[in-house]
Amino acid sequence: MNIETIWNKLNNKEKEQFKNLVNNQKELNSKLDEIIIPWKPWWKNKSNENKKVIIEEIKQNEDISPKIEQNEINNIQYPILNNTIQKLNNIANKPKIFLGYNLIDILYTYVYVSRYFNGEMFDYIKEASEIIWELTTILDKDIQYNFNNIEEILESKITIFQKKKITNNIEQNIVSLEDIINIVYNRKNILLALSDLIELFKQYQLQLKEEKKKKKEKKENYNQLNILIKKSFRTEKKLYYYLCYSNTEEILSDDLLNILVQSLELKNEEMKIIKNDISENKIKYNKIKEKNKLKNKKILIEEL
Repeated sequence: MNIETIWNKLNNKEKEQFKNLVNNQKELNSKLDEIIIPWKPWWKNKSNENKKVIIEEIKQNEDISPKIEQNEINNIQYPILNNTIQKLNNIANKPKIFLGYNLIDILYTYVYVSRYFNGEMFDYIKEASEIIWELTTILDKDIQYNFNNIEEILESKITIFQKKKITNNIEQNIVSLEDIINIVYNRKNILLALSDLIELFKQYQLQLKEEKKKKKEKKENYNQLNILIKKSFRTEKKLYYYLCYSNTEEILSDDLLNILVQSLELKNEEMKIIKNDISENKIKYNKIKEKNKLKNKKILIEEL
C-alpha cells in the first residue's frame, strides 16, 4: 500500500490532525515515543559476554513470510547462527589480502539497517535488502574492492548518504562505530550478524521466486525478477564467504580482531572530540550572536 492510498483512506479530521502533528515537531516526537517501542540491539547486551548463545538449526520454512525463529536471552532476540558455517580453507583459498576492513564495512551497513528498521528488518525484507545494496560496495558490485582503513569506510558512507540524500551526522556515525565495536569485540557476535544478513537474503530470494511464479502464471514479464534473484543469491554467497572467513581463526586471528577494535575505538574517540568541538563552537557562536544582537538593539535605541 503506497502513501497516496493511505492518505486517501483518512477522513478530513484525521488529515488535519496529521498536518498539525507534522508541523509541531515537539508534539510529533512525543507521539512517536508513545507509538514506537525503543529497540535494544542484541549486541548491546553485556551479559552476552558471559552467557552462551544457544545455537539452533535454522528451519527452512516453506512459507515465504518473513517469520524468523530467534534465540531469546534476557528478553533480547538474537539471530540464529548459520548451521552450515565452515572454516574458509574448506571452501576457498586463503585470501591474498586482509579483508578485515571489508568486514567492518558490511557490519556498518548491518547495524545501520538494523537500527533504521528498529530491529524489524525481517518485516521489510525487500526494503532492507535494497538499502544494504545501496550502502555497501562490497556486497553490491561484482568488482572486488578492498578497504584499507576505517577512514575510507566512513568517507564511502558519507558519499553514498549524500548521493542518496539520506540524513547522516556525526552522532549517527558515533553510534554506528560503537555498535560495530560491540560486535567485533566478540567473534560470536560477528558470526551472528553475518548469519542474520544471510538469512535476510535467503528470505528475499523466496519472496522474489514467489512473485516470479505469480507473474509466470499471468504470463507477465519477469526478467527483472530473475536479475534480482541472481543478485540476491550472489550477495548471500559473498556473505557466506565472509562468515567462513570470520570463523577461521588461522586467517582472521584474535590479534587481528583486536587491531580492528583498536582502530574503531581510536576513530570513535576522534569523532567524539570533533563533536565536542562543534558543540563548544556553536555555544560560542550563539553567545557572540546574542551579544551582537543586544549591541545592535542598544545602538538602535540610542539613535531613536
